[in-house]
Amino acid sequence: NLQAGIKRACLIYYLLAWWDNEAHLKYSENMRLASQFTELTHAHFLFDIGFTANAASLLCTPLITAEPALVQKVFHALSISTDADPSVLILRYARMAKPELKPQEVLFSYVDALAKINFMEAWSYQRTFQDAQRVEILGVIYE
Repeated sequence: NLQAGIKRACLIYYLLAWWDNEAHLKYSENMRLASQFTELTHAHFLFDIGFTANAASLLCTPLITAEPALVQKVFHALSISTDADPSVLILRYARMAKPELKPQEVLFSYVDALAKINFMEAWSYQRTFQDAQRVEILGVIYE
């Protein structure tokens, strides 16, 4: 099964990244792993060792940004970051990746980060929404 083989290869790549600085690179080259798989696996590795900003930049691929559920997971991981300001990471990711801010939890995370960094920009952003949604967004801004 191709999918199981890719998962296995990515797991080995991940474990080699923990074990040795160069072994994972040699392995991916020998196994001819596609770059999108090694980048996503390396992003998980970077999240696990606490390099959240580097991991976020690797997750700016269409493979991630096209899936709202994956974007939501990225936003959650960034929001609990301890190695950098979560608000800065969320804004940087949103501006680099330009994901669709859905579901509502992702939108609210973005607005909250925006309000913490630049209140006036958050205020201007909420004005682009319809009245019903603006009230909810204003609630997030004023929290």
